[in-house]
Amino acid sequence: MQSPLASIIIPFYNEEVCLHRAIESALNQSYSNIEIILVNDGSTDSSKAIAEEYCAQFNNMHLINSSNDSLGAARNKGMALAKGTYLTFLDADDELVSEMLEICVSQIIKSQSDVVITKFTLIDEYGKTIKVSGWKQLPDNIVPVEGIKGIYSNYIVPTAWGKLYRTEIAKKIKFPEKIWFEDNPFLLEFFYNSKRIDFVDKSLLKIHSRKKSITRSTISTKRIIDINKAFSIELDVVKKKCTNSFEKQEVDTLIFTNHFNAMLDTFMVYTIDKSKITREERNAIRECYLKYIYKIKSQFKMKNLTFPLKKRLLFSFLSSPKLIGWSIPELLIRLLKYKKITYLKKLKG
Repeated sequence: MQSPLASIIIPFYNEEVCLHRAIESALNQSYSNIEIILVNDGSTDSSKAIAEEYCAQFNNMHLINSSNDSLGAARNKGMALAKGTYLTFLDADDELVSEMLEICVSQIIKSQSDVVITKFTLIDEYGKTIKVSGWKQLPDNIVPVEGIKGIYSNYIVPTAWGKLYRTEIAKKIKFPEKIWFEDNPFLLEFFYNSKRIDFVDKSLLKIHSRKKSITRSTISTKRIIDINKAFSIELDVVKKKCTNSFEKQEVDTLIFTNHFNAMLDTFMVYTIDKSKITREERNAIRECYLKYIYKIKSQFKMKNLTFPLKKRLLFSFLSSPKLIGWSIPELLIRLLKYKKITYLKKLKG
């Protein structure tokens, strides 16, 4: 009996430097029954030519060409073409360990789960291991609601990659398009459509940290707007999928807490980056930031949710610039979050 087909979806945009590495890692899988779907998201460098060269050599490799829509749109196009029983996503600047699919397909068949989550190794620009991550402090398998809590409690890293999905479920869901931070909404809805989640306690991907990542980019209004778009989509998913009122309140609280942390990180990134941007850009970012902070506060009150005292105080600091200006809140956040700001500076390079 032939092993089930597994699809590897690799979106790319101007990745001529590292696309070879990602494709070779897919071709070198010890699991043989695979298809590789390359999605060219409007590249203007030689990435398209590299992809075409590989497709001419391998009949299990397919290329989709599109305009520069977004990573979410590229992944959606790849999923629409996928014929595998299972699928996984690979970013073009990263690589799969050769046993990734063999181990994950074996696990998903054995456990009859809907998604298998692996660990990954984060590598810096010089090839040095930064850390192994992916998930922590969880049993071998869990029910979906525990997985959802795991995403928003920092026990599961909310990335689309590093996971093997049952394709028939994945195809029912779409990534948000034309925004950053599209992974959380996809994972949240996938988990709600699942019955069982499994974990593999091995690092099966190598994730390469690079200067052009969203994490390391200079603060912008797009970052603030897209974080909040993703947040709104997540709340809508819970409203649509969760019928238990107690569970819904618990998950909503976790999503709000996670989003508060993202907005706090954004405030800290602003304090780091403000010297790199113009006065006009600073004013636009401040206005955008306060608009969403007040919207979050209003939604939080409407849902009758509660934060611990420390979180409530920090939340007050984030909304206080409208009343007292930006200098004092910036100083307070710098003092209270000195270690985190130091870490973010190091991460941004």
